[in-house]
Amino acid sequence: MALHEKTLLRKLAEINKNIEEKYYEEIDLGLFSGLSGVILFQFYYANFLNDKKNYDAGIKTIEKSIKMINNGYNRFTYCNGLAGLGWSLNHIESLNFIDVDCDNLLISVDDVLYKIMIEDSKKGNFDFLHGALGYAYYFLARYSCTKNLQNKYRNYLINFLELLIEKAEYNPIKNEIKWKSKIPDVKENNGYNFGLSHGIPSIIAFLTKLVKFDDFKNYKWIISSSINFIFKYKKMQDLNTSYFPSYINERGKIVDLNRVAWCYGDLGLGLTLFNASKILCNKELELQTLEILNNVALRRSRITSSVTDPSICHGAFGNATLFKELYRKTSKTKFLETSEFWISKGLEMSVFKDNSTGFKTWNHSKQNWEFNLSLLAGISGIGLSIISFLDSTQFKWNQCLLV
Repeated sequence: MALHEKTLLRKLAEINKNIEEKYYEEIDLGLFSGLSGVILFQFYYANFLNDKKNYDAGIKTIEKSIKMINNGYNRFTYCNGLAGLGWSLNHIESLNFIDVDCDNLLISVDDVLYKIMIEDSKKGNFDFLHGALGYAYYFLARYSCTKNLQNKYRNYLINFLELLIEKAEYNPIKNEIKWKSKIPDVKENNGYNFGLSHGIPSIIAFLTKLVKFDDFKNYKWIISSSINFIFKYKKMQDLNTSYFPSYINERGKIVDLNRVAWCYGDLGLGLTLFNASKILCNKELELQTLEILNNVALRRSRITSSVTDPSICHGAFGNATLFKELYRKTSKTKFLETSEFWISKGLEMSVFKDNSTGFKTWNHSKQNWEFNLSLLAGISGIGLSIISFLDSTQFKWNQCLLV
């Protein structure tokens, strides 16, 4: 770490400066795309430096967010809208970064978000970023932190779970459960998604967090049945490719994006399965998952990892964050060394001259390089990853990623 510390501190200062100069241009409020990710960075950075100026900058961004809502902002998802802002504010309050009463502040949006969550659930839209699961994750955050409204959020979550089960395809003989969803960027766009960002692994990850509470422990069976479906498609070991597909279209065609990333591939899925193995007290699953993750740690070239940019979503700093989380959970030095490798790789990607950080993200759908402030694809997420690398106590922000 000493090798990079000065460079990382300089990058943090550059990221913060860019955010200060450009945050007012942001048009969204969400956690992954919008001001909520900026807010997380600003408060973590203020806490990291113990600096009131950066704390005040975070307050200023919250005030801008509230002004946008008062002016009629009407996006609601976890990625782009009010559910993401609610999660972010709840998170910084839970860490005592800010003195705010979320029970009073957020109650005005609860009914709207609950209604949309139920509507999306009835449509079978359980997408984490843009559908029902994102709203449910917001309500889980509120359930775990509220002082006075736990019964309300418990009922919201149970209603969500009932619809999740109702919309599932369940095979009791094989004890397998799965959900069909929209598959992006393919003609046959219905199928089974194996990505943590949009697919069945996000449901597993959410439930792994949910069943820690006694009110929901009876839903563990969904985790086990989902994993049974996932492992049905586990491939033979290949050091250069993924064990699991990215998605399967409705005609049964298996597609592998061959990523080492949070969004798709064995890293995000593997960390999800590892967390599930602990909740299920399943030692065999834990060992299988560690074998998978050890293989992912070896995939470092551009060809074997498909990593082309520094982003959290599918880039170097996202990989650094997830491998650091694996090190925290396992104490395996291989994962720490791999995290350090990806931090170094991310720093090497600071090459663009039109912004002081040097970072841009490759937009796969538009096929171009983009600079933005966001958590998932931009410099706020890179900054948070750097903070948690420099200070091992500053890592809880990654809960927003379902890890």
